[in-house]
Amino acid sequence: MQPTIDIIVKEVIKRIKALQCQKKILLVLKDSTDFSTLRILMKKIIDRNYEFEVLSLLQNNQEEYQDPIYKNMTKLRSTKLEDLKGKELIKDYQGMILSNVSLRELKNIKDLDFEDSLGGLIYETLKANKPVYCLSEDLQDIKNPGLAKKINSFMTELREIGVRVVQHNLSMENKINKIPEQPPKNIQDKPILHQKFITLRDIKGMEYSINHTNSKVIHIAKDSKLTMEAEDYIDEKNMIMRRI
Repeated sequence: MQPTIDIIVKEVIKRIKALQCQKKILLVLKDSTDFSTLRILMKKIIDRNYEFEVLSLLQNNQEEYQDPIYKNMTKLRSTKLEDLKGKELIKDYQGMILSNVSLRELKNIKDLDFEDSLGGLIYETLKANKPVYCLSEDLQDIKNPGLAKKINSFMTELREIGVRVVQHNLSMENKINKIPEQPPKNIQDKPILHQKFITLRDIKGMEYSINHTNSKVIHIAKDSKLTMEAEDYIDEKNMIMRRI
């Protein structure tokens, strides 16, 4: 017996919904990566229910690529970067991580000076308003106060276009402050975000609504998921996230 049109339509809708719930990050591996720091970052993102697909541009450090954390990840051929336009490659992902970026490369990104296929991919990711995360050893351990001030200004310009440089020590453990999930006594008076997927726009709207109380607490439903941009904003603003 052939399936009816209704059954086929239901199956298609089911598959589309499943795809819509997927949260995938494109990880671009480059030489001279600090793999221990990268692993910590990856683990934190995996704990937020994101999946990785890996595009390896490694010429060296191949043994690091044997780490069990990569075992079940989809591996993309490096030629895919050349075969596809950046727009086509990034469309299925919620963002991108570059495992090592030099100061010169970061300057090129800031100046929108994209000369190769990887640069084109970065540009298309930013153009689609998707975050780009970069690990960079060049910006670590700066002891010169004047230089540090310029670097901070430089990183602010990068953040404005959607690029975040991850600090080497990855002291992110306490950045997103979480407090026990038991609701406060007057929870009925607190606005709560109930959306299945909470976006940066939702968080900013909630922030505006609670500003008059001088509160830093954001209440969200227990089963809600946050986009990476929303989580980063909570992190950046030192807000406290309470699940109800």
